[in-house]
Amino acid sequence: MTDIIQDHLEQLDASAETSRQYGFHSRADMFEESASTIRALLDRLEAAERGWQPIETAPHMREVLLWADTSVPPFDNWRMASGYFHSEMKVWVWGGEQVREWAFPPTHWRPLPDAPAIDAALVGEG
Repeated sequence: MTDIIQDHLEQLDASAETSRQYGFHSRADMFEESASTIRALLDRLEAAERGWQPIETAPHMREVLLWADTSVPPFDNWRMASGYFHSEMKVWVWGGEQVREWAFPPTHWRPLPDAPAIDAALVGEG
């Protein structure tokens, strides 16, 4: 979340609290509802950014998860692997290989998930 949005949310929260202290309950409700709506929209945006997105929106030269429909009737199939768009060569590289023009190009991407948390009890045992 950007600092500007966070600042605005804090101002809305403070305005709601001050309004309630002075008996302006309907105004306080309005501030709280606005802050709640903004937070809900931010949550939806964050969820969308974690999900599958059209390949045209993928960043270049940054590894992401890629997906392609490799169906050849009558078989349904798909492929998922990590890869990236090579800006200089203007090709997708995924699964360690350059995607050929005749091959099934990736159609969607998503950011790589966060690494799993390391259990403090296991640190130093490897």
